Amino acid sequence: VIKSIEESDALQAFMHGEMPNIPQKVDTCKDMIDTCTELADQSKSSIDAFLGKWTLDTAVPRIQAMRRLVSFSKLMEGMVHQIHKLIKAMMTLLRVIAAKVPRAGDQ
Repeated sequence: VIKSIEESDALQAFMHGEMPNIPQKVDTCKDMIDTCTELADQSKSSIDAFLGKWTLDTAVPRIQAMRRLVSFSKLMEGMVHQIHKLIKAMMTLLRVIAAKVPRAGDQ
């Protein structure tokens, strides 16, 4: 898509639907960041409980919670990587568009 915009008129690219749905990509990033925030909050609760007072009744659930925490961290790492890729792609796209669209003062 970026190459097609670089090689064409930006206004024409908008009119012909070559542009990806940027607002949808922004919403996707926001949803992924919200999910990471929720996972971080859950992780903090698990860590606080893990560091709390232990009994025979709480040992197994706390160990299981820590195992889930490791899974959460792997999930978050993957999501952060995808968020980074989406944001970089959107920034590149916006730079190309900005370079193609004439500025009001230049006309």
